[in-house]
Amino acid sequence: DTEVVALAIESLKAIGLRRFQFDLGQVDFFRGLIEAAGLPPGAAGRVREALLRKDYVGFGNLIDTAEVPPRLREAFHRLPALRGGAEVLEEAESLAFNYRAKEALANLKAIVDELERKGLSEYVQIDLSLVKDLDYYTGLIFEGYTSDLGFTICDGGRYDHLIGQFGFDCPATGFAFGVERLMLCMDRQQAW
Repeated sequence: DTEVVALAIESLKAIGLRRFQFDLGQVDFFRGLIEAAGLPPGAAGRVREALLRKDYVGFGNLIDTAEVPPRLREAFHRLPALRGGAEVLEEAESLAFNYRAKEALANLKAIVDELERKGLSEYVQIDLSLVKDLDYYTGLIFEGYTSDLGFTICDGGRYDHLIGQFGFDCPATGFAFGVERLMLCMDRQQAW
């Protein structure tokens, strides 16, 4: 996973972009909270959709009206603010109420530590509220941004069961760039 994030960073550097950032998340942290709260699939889907749209008011209302234990309600309310450096992982440890969420944080910490060893930590930040609209992700998820564009320029993550749906069961991780978006950013940063 670390190598894939590093490859995405090095690719942007190689085409001349200077100002960009990657947000790293882990799907099992959110899934662990959902599991610990015992939210039924329909309610969990609505909560995830609000978080995906960055509709934090709607997200908060859904959590407040759901039958969620108070300590988990607090964890959900803190979720949108769990963005930043490695300190976010320490803060999130107190909100990881089950094995799934704890393992997700350990996985993300290992990735962040390795990116730091590679000298790439300046390009990444943690966003534990990051969720995707596709359900096939199984671990790390990430998005790349620049200040020159209001959209992602890169999306990726781990998807261990996706390839198996096409006949060859194997774990995988990867990413995709939006080429037209990259070209706009290159133009705006004069990276030609």
